[in-house]
Amino acid sequence: MGNPRILIVKIGATGDVVMTLPVLTALRKKYHNPEITWICGKLAAPVLKKIPFDINIIEVDEYKLFGKSKFNALVELVRIYLNLPSLFFTGKYIFYKHFAYRFAFSLVFAKKTKHLSPNNNRGIPVLGRSMPFEFVRLITGSDDSNLPAPALPEVNLSDEKNIRAKFGLTGNYIVLTPAGAKNFMREGFLRGWEVQNYRELAVKLISEGFEVVITGSEDDRWVSEEFSGVNIINLTGKTALDELIDVFAYADLVVAHDSGPLHLAQLSGAKVVALFGPTNPKELTHINFKGVKPIYISGGENLFCSPCFNQSSFPNCTNNLCMKNIQVKEVFNLVKQFVNKDLYEK
Repeated sequence: MGNPRILIVKIGATGDVVMTLPVLTALRKKYHNPEITWICGKLAAPVLKKIPFDINIIEVDEYKLFGKSKFNALVELVRIYLNLPSLFFTGKYIFYKHFAYRFAFSLVFAKKTKHLSPNNNRGIPVLGRSMPFEFVRLITGSDDSNLPAPALPEVNLSDEKNIRAKFGLTGNYIVLTPAGAKNFMREGFLRGWEVQNYRELAVKLISEGFEVVITGSEDDRWVSEEFSGVNIINLTGKTALDELIDVFAYADLVVAHDSGPLHLAQLSGAKVVALFGPTNPKELTHINFKGVKPIYISGGENLFCSPCFNQSSFPNCTNNLCMKNIQVKEVFNLVKQFVNKDLYEK
């Protein structure tokens, strides 16, 4: 018999894929020399390619699969099937709750099939618990303190000198991520911290002698206008996803609200100050990687309505006080504290 074949279905978004990465270690412990196939969206696939595991990545065009055209969705699904190494697997793990994902891959047969299921006695995930822990629980079946803390795998980083030379990073620097709070499935503007706050933070940090870098995707170029006249290094729209991980890795610290860049910063091993409001930081930051845990500020601690995100949707809220409660001075003081002192939990 050959090696066990494992299929993972986790398409996106980027942050969700990062939170699922600890299952790779769990799978390698559970199965002997598993052959892992991961069905992943094109937007998040570069993350998997940074992992030094042998993974067969099947890239999905999210806009076709989840778009309005049922025909395009069917064509994309057929293409996925044609690229599968087999229709028979030892284990099939679907990291979604919705029945549509199980139905879409019902023609893939496996000795063991598991998926997220919130409605049974010990459903996965349990609200308020670490999502990486819950994902590993799906693999192991263990649900107690004996389960090791989920750990992100190492990533293959590019040479620091090359990254610095390419993006003009000459000294120590702090990265701010003013954009990034949405994905192809769901708008998440409620999670965002005002761009004006990031600008004010940048000005304060520069006045203290820090070099400040801002990052964002091609679609985030609008952010650049908000930093007009501020002496920052603007990498918005200039880094591929894998390069962004490198930029984070060599930074002194990263400031990010709950978004894909936050999770990429965790994956890079960077020190992180994370800003939360409508989402639960205990679900999203309980990762210890290279001895570093993200430090977070939750602006909704004194609001009865926060956290309000139920792992699938946001309420009809037009005034995210939970994020507006986070003051620039508070973030600035925390950044200075953790850049200048090694107070991260070891």
